[in-house]
Amino acid sequence: MSSPVQLINDWIRHNALPVSLPWAGPRASITFDSVRVHLTILGSGQILIEARICDLPALGGDRERTVFRLTQIALARMRDNPAALSIDEDGAACWLQRRMAGTIQRHELDEGVESLINEVERWRAAL
Repeated sequence: MSSPVQLINDWIRHNALPVSLPWAGPRASITFDSVRVHLTILGSGQILIEARICDLPALGGDRERTVFRLTQIALARMRDNPAALSIDEDGAACWLQRRMAGTIQRHELDEGVESLINEVERWRAAL
């Protein structure tokens, strides 16, 4: 069984991604077309995959409408995708996040990243 660091290094190498190897963690950031994906190894050994959906407007009506729309999309997509909606600590941007076990296989990480990218693109189109 490989460690999360070995898994991510193998995934980076397999996909010929522009990240210097060996990658030592704890966070790798890779851009796929218009989606920048971040992989972070959590203290629990899990891998957090996340990507920003959008920046949030400043306080006011536009912000309320955007958060309301994001909430609608989250509720509609909840059953179909394991990604979770989050807002960063300073309230500036909205993200999709997905946790995966650090013990998964490379193809499962591939599928998790691809799924998150597709989901971010769906969300962006729906906004």
